[in-house]
Amino acid sequence: MSELSFRSDLSNLMRDCDLQQLLDFIGHDYDFEADPHSVLDKAAYYGREEILLHALDHGGNPNGTGELSTPLASVCGRGDLKLAKLLLKRGAEVDLKDKFGRTAMISAVYNGTIAAAKLLADAGASLDGAMEAAVDKLRIAFVKFLIEVGAPIDQVDRYGLTPLLHACSAGKKKGSEIAMLLLQAGADATYVREEDGMSAIKLGYSGYGECSAQVFAELRARGAPEPEWGSQIVQLR
Repeated sequence: MSELSFRSDLSNLMRDCDLQQLLDFIGHDYDFEADPHSVLDKAAYYGREEILLHALDHGGNPNGTGELSTPLASVCGRGDLKLAKLLLKRGAEVDLKDKFGRTAMISAVYNGTIAAAKLLADAGASLDGAMEAAVDKLRIAFVKFLIEVGAPIDQVDRYGLTPLLHACSAGKKKGSEIAMLLLQAGADATYVREEDGMSAIKLGYSGYGECSAQVFAELRARGAPEPEWGSQIVQLR
């Protein structure tokens, strides 16, 4: 059997096999410390508690092999508090990034639950990039939670945009609500992207977003720069 076929069969088996079936397939002397087939990673990904616990008990690395998302990010992305607590107790690094640069906190914000994010925050997880993720997914409850726990609200991302600018770009009901939450929490309404002068008002009203009139008024009250003369303000409600 080729390595590719073996890995495919292993992934299929992992979804619903019990521990004994798994060991029959990979071998009862499988080296979990080296973990050449990333069994621990897959157990975390599929939420297989018995297999994950066996792997950890037999030398498996709680941080995984790097083939998939980190085990902690996998379980937090599903909101699986039990397995998240297990991995943290066994030494999983709370801020370890996967090959895509995501931490467990980012995964929790993208796809998991506030309870998972709170568990990570209580464990000392960094909040860097968390607000960007919450705004990107328009997860209003997460935005509120992250404001409460002191996540950076003006952090500039790789595109030179702040969470406020992303919220204004998204516009409509959710984007507008998030923009108001950020502004009320003290987000910088005056920020302008240096290379092209992009601002919250431009993104919210000049053909990009569809923000509410309330957001427009709040931005202006907080000193947001007006669009240049001749800029078209559209979709203002």
